[in-house]
Amino acid sequence: QSLCGAGDASMKSGISIHLFSCNTSMKDEAFYNSDGEMLFVIQEGEMTFLTENGRLKIKPKEIAVMP
Repeated sequence: QSLCGAGDASMKSGISIHLFSCNTSMKDEAFYNSDGEMLFVIQEGEMTFLTENGRLKIKPKEIAVMP
């Protein structure tokens, strides 16, 4: 869900804010974003990210920023 945005794509500056939620495992699937940084805030359970630098596991009250 897109929430808001500002800036100009032709100037390559600005921001877009989107909301993405998941409630099941993404086993054998991948989520990819080639636009910019992503901020993950976990509400319950835990989430494991497979990154170029290894696995990153976060739990509630922790955040992950992916460049």
